[in-house]
Amino acid sequence: EIKLLQQEYYTLKSEEGTIQARINQRPAGFTLFTFLDQKATEAKVKKQIMYMKPSTVPGDELNEAMVEMKLQQITLADLVGFLRLVESDENVVFIRRFSIQESGDKQGYFDSILQIVTFEKKG
Repeated sequence: EIKLLQQEYYTLKSEEGTIQARINQRPAGFTLFTFLDQKATEAKVKKQIMYMKPSTVPGDELNEAMVEMKLQQITLADLVGFLRLVESDENVVFIRRFSIQESGDKQGYFDSILQIVTFEKKG
């Protein structure tokens, strides 16, 4: 059992190193909020953003940055296009939580709340 735990520890340590390397390769001044704002512009969904709430949770070696955002009256195609641009292994950005419901106003449109997360160097 101890050998299995040791192997799991080494695997996690290795993955952490990979994440650290990717974080170090991001452009200087990278912030999750700005990244999401740029991707919303690129996906042409900026008008559907009702709010973006940033927060940070301190960690031992890395801080966790999160932005909760609400998109309102968005088509499924536009939402999927935005999600494809946002989730990024290269930039270590991932979607933690996602909720979607039909928009009460228009048929074929949806309201969605996303929690999008990345890690940042302490400092």
